[in-house]
Amino acid sequence: MKALLHTLLCTLVVLAAGWATQSCTHNGGDVSPWWGTWHVESVEAQGKPVTTIAGDFFFQFQGEVVRLSWRNDRYDSAESYGNWSEGQGTITMRFLNPDAQPLALPGLGATTTFTIEHKSHQRIVLSTVAQGASYRYTLKKVV
Repeated sequence: MKALLHTLLCTLVVLAAGWATQSCTHNGGDVSPWWGTWHVESVEAQGKPVTTIAGDFFFQFQGEVVRLSWRNDRYDSAESYGNWSEGQGTITMRFLNPDAQPLALPGLGATTTFTIEHKSHQRIVLSTVAQGASYRYTLKKVV
């Protein structure tokens, strides 16, 4: 009986490990520098820090999906989903239902194309121009 339980447990562990390693859906399994959770460390408008942003914002990338989430010190939270694509030195984010988007970051619209100024596995710097002003986002890798 102990041998049967041991064999069953080992089989379940092997199956779970196999499932976990095969379940990545990011770009057909390509884990690029975009994949994961990125904290919006800072936002600048016209070269000056934007200090009116309350709470913490996060971008999460997987496959072609981007999730923008927000939380504050009281653990209130909100989120929006969209699609993203990377081009020649740019990343474009398209939020699926901008009318229902409860989140607002300066310079971020329903469709925003950012110029990639710096990209590594730990930090990404993006810039865009919206409503006649230039914006710069610094993202720091969380997970």
